[in-house]
Amino acid sequence: MKEKKLAKINISTRRTIILTTVSIFITIAMVFGYQIDKYSMIHVRFITVIALLAGIIMTFVSLYIIFYLFDFIKAKGNLKKELSKWKIFLLIFGIIIIVWFINFLALYPGLFVFDASWQWDMYQGKEPLSEHHPILHTLLMGYIVDWVYSATNSFNAGVAVYTMFQMVICALSFSYMITYVYEKIRSYPVLILSVLFISFHPTIILQVMSSTKDTCFLAFALLSMVLSLELIENPDLFLHKFTKCFGLVMSVTLMVIFRNNCIYALPFLLFFTFIFIKREKKRFMGIVLMFGILFLLYKCVFVPNVITAETDGREMLSVPVQQLMRIYNSENADIESEEREAIEKLIEENGRLYYDPKISDWPKAQLDMDYYRKNQAEVNGIYIDLIRRNFKLSVESFLENTCGFWYPFSKLAISYNTEAYWVFTDYGWYSVVNSKFPLVYDLYKHFESYKFAEGKPLTMLFYAPATYFYIFLVMAAYAIDQNKKKFITICAFVLMLWCTYLLGPVALVRYTTYLFAMVPLYFVIIMEKEDKTINIDEKICNQKAEQLK
Repeated sequence: MKEKKLAKINISTRRTIILTTVSIFITIAMVFGYQIDKYSMIHVRFITVIALLAGIIMTFVSLYIIFYLFDFIKAKGNLKKELSKWKIFLLIFGIIIIVWFINFLALYPGLFVFDASWQWDMYQGKEPLSEHHPILHTLLMGYIVDWVYSATNSFNAGVAVYTMFQMVICALSFSYMITYVYEKIRSYPVLILSVLFISFHPTIILQVMSSTKDTCFLAFALLSMVLSLELIENPDLFLHKFTKCFGLVMSVTLMVIFRNNCIYALPFLLFFTFIFIKREKKRFMGIVLMFGILFLLYKCVFVPNVITAETDGREMLSVPVQQLMRIYNSENADIESEEREAIEKLIEENGRLYYDPKISDWPKAQLDMDYYRKNQAEVNGIYIDLIRRNFKLSVESFLENTCGFWYPFSKLAISYNTEAYWVFTDYGWYSVVNSKFPLVYDLYKHFESYKFAEGKPLTMLFYAPATYFYIFLVMAAYAIDQNKKKFITICAFVLMLWCTYLLGPVALVRYTTYLFAMVPLYFVIIMEKEDKTINIDEKICNQKAEQLK
């Protein structure tokens, strides 16, 4: 009989430092998030200090217990692999597609939301065609909807076909991820839980049914992460398979194309991958070069020859605009009359009238960009001076605008003075709701009004983007504690991607759905052993690689 090894309580300095850091961050986020969400400002008083200290201690102890449980789970043996990879993949894909298809019929023809309607107008020539939304997504969605619409004279049918196209892309990506999880730990309970989570989680379903660029981004981001993990695990095996290399190049390229801000996080994925792969670094640089060539061809050749208008850069001003409006509207602000006049020239009356501290869309949309360009130095000088004199107000503005990303009980804003989790019954300007399963459709209607969260904190916690960010932080901390380099790479990328969203106009659920979809990968962090065996295919491939050398 094999001797069972029980996990020992680890009280190392490394783990203590890691958990202390995470505990401090989570506690600060919870305490000040409560103040920001309820009072729209930060109060640092004696009771606040007590709450912080108590919260840090309680969180630290809780995380220590969680890490001990992770250690215990990891010490248990894995099941033997019984089904082939392809059989598992097809089984997972089939289950996901069946469950999603039922939800698709309930939400028929799919969620053709505001952004998609705007993109359709661009495709039709009613609006200037720009890169405000990825031009590839605008053209792809527009072509599919237009082709089916022309053939059937039904706009709903066009939206439905595009939605099903997205469903297949996401199902393939998620099935590959769950198959990877099964290959690493060979646990049927984990396999079942992973499939159920991806198939039935309402947030993931709503994302898959939404005709926004975030859905395609989600699929390719998850695929890029899993392929990067495989590359770091065994570069000899990965880099000598054309399909793997091609898949990584295309998934990374499409991931960046479908979310403009992803380009700022990608260097962290590429850098840490390069650092942690032990061999074949030159071949990996070849992959990076291929991505660079494809992306430059897209940005410098394809896009300029397709667009009819340039973006004006107002998206990059989301945070400064919110801070200026916070100072402008505050009774306690240090602001001169001349500075008020400058803000009034910069932001038109409707933008000032419909200011909402949780979303910058109205002030941002009403920015006079011509005035800003002509007086950029002067406006920037006024902004910097106001920030310096009203530092607390500026910080509070940033925190309230991003609160939904890091405080789980924040009421998420969707438009001026409106709270919502996911607007979907108002599909947009073109498609019409035609649910085939009204009972299922009625369940999703609660997401729009956010009524599911009223007086139900546990339910609210389950759906909050911040909850999945906290889970990510804990799992990232455990990966660092266990020195799992491949997951440290992924965590660095995901963290930087999350940070880029903090500079956006609003905290939307669809910006963070990748954090929800990543949950099955965490089983690998917890349960995979470092001394895992290499299968026969890997050995053969490694031998061939050595022969080629």
